[in-house]
Amino acid sequence: MDQHCWLCFVFFHEMFAEVLLTYCTYCYTSPAQSAPMQSRTCRTNRLRLTEAPLYSYVKGKPAISDPRFFDRLKWNGSNHTEDLQDGSIVILNVTFNDTGTYKCIFKRTLKYSNFEFQTSSNKTVVVKVVPKFTRGLASILSEVMMYVSIVGLQVWLVIEMVYCYRKISAAGEEALRESAAEYLAVAPESKDPVAGVQVAE
Repeated sequence: MDQHCWLCFVFFHEMFAEVLLTYCTYCYTSPAQSAPMQSRTCRTNRLRLTEAPLYSYVKGKPAISDPRFFDRLKWNGSNHTEDLQDGSIVILNVTFNDTGTYKCIFKRTLKYSNFEFQTSSNKTVVVKVVPKFTRGLASILSEVMMYVSIVGLQVWLVIEMVYCYRKISAAGEEALRESAAEYLAVAPESKDPVAGVQVAE
């Protein structure tokens, strides 16, 4: 691969206005390539009446288009690199007015020695702001089952330890009793030959 090309990706917020969206793709040359080449292409698409540009990120420089989001959008994606892999954005100080549908347009061009390969991906995220964070039923049940499993495994472990301890103790006591019985059985037999010896006259 001779050249990596990037980029811009833009978020949109619902807004009743007709706008033109311009997105740009910037191509940069790999340091190992002997003949540096750069190209930049821009395209303009007409959006639906309910979409307006919100945010763009081009060549490491973010730009906020909507004044409602000034000082409230933070780039949380790849930093200090030309080959961006993560394009995350964080909305700070969220309000109820931030409820809406956001769309991300992600474009990339890979330039090889004999051809170019372009990829495009659109992601739509529906944001609903609620007064208080609520957890789903599946999340709550998963957490409850996790704690139940942990407690159950600990109880089972304690029962197994007590059972093994009692079994080992019983085996040890049985071995001691068998040893004592063998010792008592051997001791009288060792005295019989001495008792049978008669003193010579």
